[in-house]
Order: sequence, then C-alpha cells, then structure tokens
Amino acid sequence: MDAHHRSRGRESRQSVVRLSLLLLLWMLDASQASVLIRPMLISYEATPGTVSQIAVLLENRSPTATQQVATKIVELLQNESGKYYPQDPCSPDPNDGVDLSHRATCREWLSFSDGPDRIEIEAGTTVTLSLSIDTPAQAQGFYCAAAIIAVMPKIQDSVIATRIDYVIPILIEIKDRPGRRQIDLVDVGLRRQGTEPDALTTVQMVVHNNGRTYNRLQASARIRPFAEDHRHTPGDEIEVKELSIIPGSRLKLETKLPHHLTPGRYRVTGLLSIDGGPAFILEKEVRLTE
Repeated sequence: MDAHHRSRGRESRQSVVRLSLLLLLWMLDASQASVLIRPMLISYEATPGTVSQIAVLLENRSPTATQQVATKIVELLQNESGKYYPQDPCSPDPNDGVDLSHRATCREWLSFSDGPDRIEIEAGTTVTLSLSIDTPAQAQGFYCAAAIIAVMPKIQDSVIATRIDYVIPILIEIKDRPGRRQIDLVDVGLRRQGTEPDALTTVQMVVHNNGRTYNRLQASARIRPFAEDHRHTPGDEIEVKELSIIPGSRLKLETKLPHHLTPGRYRVTGLLSIDGGPAFILEKEVRLTE
C-alpha cells in the first residue's frame, strides 16, 4: 500500500472517530455508568493469516459496588442517512430487512478470549479483556464489526437500575491488500416536505458502496430551473453531507433547501467527492409537482 493510500486510510479512520460518537447518542449518557471502557474505537491494520490480540480495559470507578459486564460481537451497519448502528445476527430486527450476505464483516474473526461472556469487576479495579482477531489468509480490503459491552443492571431497594450498552466499532484494514473501490452516485432528485403551498423542498442523493473499501464522502448539489437550451440559469448550490461509507451500504442523503421551490421542471446536478478527490457528477431532469 503506497503513501497516498496510507494517508487516505488515516483520514478515513479519523473521520470514523468523529462518526463513532454518533453511536453513543442513542445510548444513555456514559456518566451514569461507573465503568470506564478504553478504547471506544478499534482501528487495526491486520496481516493475513495471523492472529492478533488487542487489549480492552474495563475500569470499575465505583468505590463500593461490584459491576457485572456482558460482552458480545455483532455486526456494524449503516442506515440510509449514514448513521452507524450495531445488529446482532442472532436476534435480527424483522423490520430491518438488511441483507448481511454482502457486508464486509469480520464478526466471525473476533472473540473475547477470556472465557465467559459475563464477568465481574470488583469495586475500584480494572479488568483487561483480550480481543482476538483471527485474520483469514485470503482476506483483502476493509472489514468491520462491533463489540457490545453491556453494564448489567442491579436491583437496589426494589429499583432496577438501567442497563448501559457501550458500542465499540471495530475497523480492520488488510495490510498491503487494498480492496476494490466501487462507490457510485446512482440517483439525484427533489422531494417536497409537505402539501402546504410554501412547503420546503429536500434534495436527495443516493450512493451505493458495492466495493470493499471504506471511504470519506463529500456530497453537494446544484438545483436550477430547467432550460431547453441548457443555459446556466440562477439556482441553488448546497452542501448535502460529509460522512463516511462502509462496504455494502446504500445511503440516501437528504438536505432541505433554504427556501420554497415552485412546481416545475428543474435540473439537479449531484457532485460526489471520494476522499477529497475530483467529484463524480450525475445530472437529472426532475419535475416537482404540487
């Protein structure tokens, strides 16, 4: 892997550090828990055909209470808006409909090699878990999964404390074997945000990652009234979103325009930059109705 690819990989991993914080928004405030976990993101360059160990530290900050912790390795997925979330393949969400067969998953490579899935951490002590990564000899490109570390609830005076799940994204890039990149901007469009006459309009961009790479995306769009002679009429230019995409994801990026668009024909131009490179362009005529 050359210096350009390594630099791009570092930028992508830094982006994931920011995005991984989004994983915590749907969980309770970590300050409510007395267990501190380090690291909260694992980004690792693995050598094919080797077994590696990564230390995960669990610190019980309570001066008096023993904490029980459960561990599980699950899939790391990405919804249409780009947010990451864990999914247990043994307990799938029937409303999700995600096809895991096309995901670049490393879940089956991973295990906590410390015995039982549940452990107890004495008050004021730190326990080190060993995350084992058994990388197949044929591995190539980028893979991901997630570890869930759950601080189990306790019953005190008939009051049940809240269980807190920590989600640790696990991102693995195979050393010297970059994956095939195939990220496509497949559609652009407009959608009204209601039936009111002055309802705002949303610009949409659909992006598919059918390759085996993890990349940083920057999407923007231009919206102009349609002109038969392709004149550059005044219009709107708007940043749609900046985020990263994992293999197998299908994103539908949406951003509201700052003002109302009247019904009519528009020329929508989507621009998609990958890892800061030149933008791919997709242009489409769209009819906006009442």
